[in-house]
Amino acid sequence: MCENVLYIEALKSESLVTGEFYDPENCVLVVLGKNWRKDPQGRITDLSIPSYMSSLAASVLMEFDLAKHVIFSSGFTGDSISEARAMYSAISDSSRLPNDVNIYLEERSFDTHTNVKEVIQVIKDNELVNKTVFLLTIGFHLPRALEIFRLNGIEAVGFSSEEILSYFLPETRYVSGVVEKYLRSPKVILEEFKEVLLWFSLWVDRNGHLSNFITRRTRNVQLDKCRRTKLI
Repeated sequence: MCENVLYIEALKSESLVTGEFYDPENCVLVVLGKNWRKDPQGRITDLSIPSYMSSLAASVLMEFDLAKHVIFSSGFTGDSISEARAMYSAISDSSRLPNDVNIYLEERSFDTHTNVKEVIQVIKDNELVNKTVFLLTIGFHLPRALEIFRLNGIEAVGFSSEEILSYFLPETRYVSGVVEKYLRSPKVILEEFKEVLLWFSLWVDRNGHLSNFITRRTRNVQLDKCRRTKLI
């Protein structure tokens, strides 16, 4: 059983490893987007599979009452809607979502470095400092995202989207079909290789300046639409 699921199992008994009472009000769940799905002509058609997986996993963790504050993070890198808003919209009609959760949309970021910096600003602006931060994203993205949070002063607890889905929703058609097939695809191998290169780049580019420069020129970043919003 994966480490993050063991962590959740510990929370089910309403206590952390230290034996302290677990209070979801003192926790923030951060959900990171990971690009869009495109057709053969390069036109955006929907959230990428990793981003949708993270949305669905977020709904599971919200139903579990992991945190009372949830931040969906990623900006306007598509045509008309931010990745953050698209991720929330994908699950907003789900009956599993509780009514007492504060939802925040961070719509200013365009890569992992700006994800982290903008999320930290949301945390500061909404008086969420000193709360436990849980980070949810696709598995191959998680180690680097956690490291960038650490470099910016936050020791987050990481959750892999596919492991959450495989553990809590193993019998669903989406998990048994789409998720498992995607994780065995050559695209994931390529993404894992890219993440290794980006991890090593942190040695010389801790603040992500080079990454920001490249991303702005290779993705459809729309800075004029960027904003931070408390949705609920």
